[in-house]
Amino acid sequence: MSTLKVNAITETDGTRFPYGRIIQIVTGETTSRVYTSSTSYQDTNLSASISLTNASNNVIVILSGDAQPDGGAMIYVTVFRGGTGGTDIGNGSSGIITVWADGNGVYPCTCVTRDTGINTTNATEYLVKFKRGETNTNVYFPGNNGGNKFFIHLLEEEV
Repeated sequence: MSTLKVNAITETDGTRFPYGRIIQIVTGETTSRVYTSSTSYQDTNLSASISLTNASNNVIVILSGDAQPDGGAMIYVTVFRGGTGGTDIGNGSSGIITVWADGNGVYPCTCVTRDTGINTTNATEYLVKFKRGETNTNVYFPGNNGGNKFFIHLLEEEV
């Protein structure tokens, strides 16, 4: 039987292999519902903070939970790096989750995105925000008050 031991493997261009290793995971959760009829992003009570071990690393952001409209509406969900006045890491006006609801049901919301613009080892807050679309109704986040949980998971990805 043979044994091979190495300290590191590198690609031919000098980058470390394997890249994409997960260093740490931080989770935030809420069951406390908020609502809005605004077409501007509003804060939820769901956030998590992460301190990277290396400023060059990325953060993989995973959201999972549900949302609810009043009588049919578009619901847009996004995440701001740096809290309320921070940077929207979503797709501008449509966020990172778009839900079109044709009734009063509770609709699942799940997404995975990568944030590559952190560049600090200081604690960085990721705050979930939401808004309604064009119809003049309320939207709720999460969909069930005190029921189903909505989660944000932050995974530090080594580059």
